[in-house]
Amino acid sequence: LWFIFPARLVAESLTAALYGGNGFLTGTLGGLIGELLPTEVLTTLYEPAWWFYSSALGLFFVAMPFSRYMHIFTEIPLIFLRRWRLRPTLERKSYDNFEVEACSRCGICIDPCQLQEDLGIHDTQSVYFLRDRRYNMLSLKVANNCLMCGRCEAVCPVGINHTTLRINSRAKRRNIPHEGRYRYLTSLDRSSGEGKVGYFAGCMSSLTPAVQHSMERIFEAIGETVWYADKDGGVCCGRPLMLSGETDAARKMVAYNTDLFRRHEITTLVTSCPICLRSFRENYHLDGIEVLHHSQYLDRLIAEGRLSVKQGAESYSYHDPCELGRGSEVYDEPRRVIEAVGELREPRHSRRDALCCGSSLAN
Repeated sequence: LWFIFPARLVAESLTAALYGGNGFLTGTLGGLIGELLPTEVLTTLYEPAWWFYSSALGLFFVAMPFSRYMHIFTEIPLIFLRRWRLRPTLERKSYDNFEVEACSRCGICIDPCQLQEDLGIHDTQSVYFLRDRRYNMLSLKVANNCLMCGRCEAVCPVGINHTTLRINSRAKRRNIPHEGRYRYLTSLDRSSGEGKVGYFAGCMSSLTPAVQHSMERIFEAIGETVWYADKDGGVCCGRPLMLSGETDAARKMVAYNTDLFRRHEITTLVTSCPICLRSFRENYHLDGIEVLHHSQYLDRLIAEGRLSVKQGAESYSYHDPCELGRGSEVYDEPRRVIEAVGELREPRHSRRDALCCGSSLAN
């Protein structure tokens, strides 16, 4: 590139000196060259100048597949591939190369990264991850040291699916196919109750039992008969294993839970865990079962008049979880529920710009 543009300027200026015309810059420069050099010299330089420019341009196109500038060719096909609903998957596919090559290394993803902003870690951001993967020099450190919060993905001008590419890069190094692992799942069923509405608390809700107890009180208040998938202990949704790269083990948990939901014939699945919500929507095939976060479910109950709440004088601030907000595009329902009981005050970073809480299962 350092040669192409100056060479083109010189070649066009020589053309203007010999034959006239051209634009303001090359025409003016050509006039000056014509006054300084005789016609014989201009004629001698004319063809070599164009040959030099053409050679530099040709060399650039030959070198492009091995350089950062390959994004010029890959961004346009990427648009069409997305229109055909093609996305990176947990298994590496040839399509992934379009995503990796489409990165122009603009660096826009660096500033939103909290590892860089808060911890001073400057070498594992998405731009470096994609660079290292492109040149087959990806290390475990770069692949693993990421919160997978999606802040970089939210600002990426090309819309590269950084999270999925991270997962299948980790899976290549860490996935352990083993038929014997989690065999105990086949005979396990700790669910309780019955009903068309199922509630899946998830591991995080089990660690904060007040959430689970509150949902039980709400179900009781509205008279809803609920089937509890994991009230007395159950099986993880599988996303933590998937984020770590152990995709085979995660699929076994997905298969177990899917069979469990189908067997109990639920039509609505409510979960309190944003991680579980995203997993159920992206990694499960739950056709015929509506998947809702509890904030969406509560919002619906309030709108239908099934759940009566009182407006209080308290003010609240709401933090958008990464997997619920950027990951699942659920922003408005939690806010409507809060506004139904008090005053909502937005923090400086909210919605797609919300900060990661730091308790990421991906790192």
